[in-house]
Amino acid sequence: MTVAKVAQGIPPCLAWLLLLLPGTAPAERPCIKSITAGPKIAWDSQAGFEYRVSWSWWPSGPWEPLGDYLRGTGAEMSVYDDAGEAVLKLYRLEIRELVPAGMARIPGGAYEMGDHFGLDPLYSVPVHTVRVDTFFMDATELTNAHFCAFLNAAWQAGEIVSGEEAPFGDLALCSAEDPLRVCVWLRTSSIPGCDIFYDEFSDSLEVVFDRDLHPVVRVAWWGAAAYSNWRSEKEGLTPCYDLDTLECNFGADGYRLPTEAEWEYAARGGLQCAVYPWGDEIDGSKANYADSGDPHDNDGYIAIGAPTTPVGSYPPNGYGLYDMAGNAMELCNDYFYCYYYRYCVENGITDNPTGPPPSHESGHVWRGGSCYSTPLDLSCGLRRPSPADPFGFRCVRRPRSP
Repeated sequence: MTVAKVAQGIPPCLAWLLLLLPGTAPAERPCIKSITAGPKIAWDSQAGFEYRVSWSWWPSGPWEPLGDYLRGTGAEMSVYDDAGEAVLKLYRLEIRELVPAGMARIPGGAYEMGDHFGLDPLYSVPVHTVRVDTFFMDATELTNAHFCAFLNAAWQAGEIVSGEEAPFGDLALCSAEDPLRVCVWLRTSSIPGCDIFYDEFSDSLEVVFDRDLHPVVRVAWWGAAAYSNWRSEKEGLTPCYDLDTLECNFGADGYRLPTEAEWEYAARGGLQCAVYPWGDEIDGSKANYADSGDPHDNDGYIAIGAPTTPVGSYPPNGYGLYDMAGNAMELCNDYFYCYYYRYCVENGITDNPTGPPPSHESGHVWRGGSCYSTPLDLSCGLRRPSPADPFGFRCVRRPRSP
């Protein structure tokens, strides 16, 4: 048998298209070998990726899979087409990265971005078509425990200062090189802050008792970017952020904040124009919002912390994401510009929009509402220029190529 490799016009996720014709199999892989039971399709695999072979009579499909996705082993893998005695068949090998631990795969696609229900006629209109590529997103908001681990690593490395050395007294943990770049506003006895505090006895940052799994709040954009770079470096990925210029390299494979187009697409969970990530109705069993009946409703900033709930306390949306409405408002990578949607429509910006040019005076976009929000403020289509409520974040990253 002969194998012809056809690359033109094949989407990135489809690594090969194999054309089976009478003849002899070449030595290249992926390859097809003739056996008694039918063709054997073999390829060299890599750990961290999964593979699935599909077949069709025509290049345009429809395609039928020969089984489920298989995890790469780092060695040769193969599947058999037991019904492959036909003279002419098309095969393709689909390759995708395994979903990283704690994240969800958000399949790329198009949707109608914006407020469909007249809740925000100023910032969240007009509704317009947006397309995003496949990406991974943290299934939950980042927790106090995760962010505290980053802070302690930076603290031990001498990269941050606190207390009287910080520009806001004991309110902030900041960059030692540039004290105006705030990482996180810490707890104090009189001003609301996050659940992380400096313990002088252990000379480390600690989380308030029993709040490890609550979302970290009061994180500045610079702190979220610094955390994303630290997490990327720990996992051998390329960091996305230049912390000097504050620019984001969207082509890098490391962690970053989601664009607001990615955030809204993920929040909708596959629903095109529902009010919430799960549909059009809301009650206290679906999210943590003001007077929802949540057991943490009466928590105070000073005594315990913001009335957030431990992440993942409510059912996930259709993409497996928790707390995309309520709990903590979430930070996006985009700078805020109130007429950005109109600008996108007028300039035909539809694919993977990354927001307007940097405008440090305007701040960033915030999404999702919080434990202090009214039910309507939790709508997927709403965007806000600055939060007064507890605010946190979650990370995204793009899939790698094998």
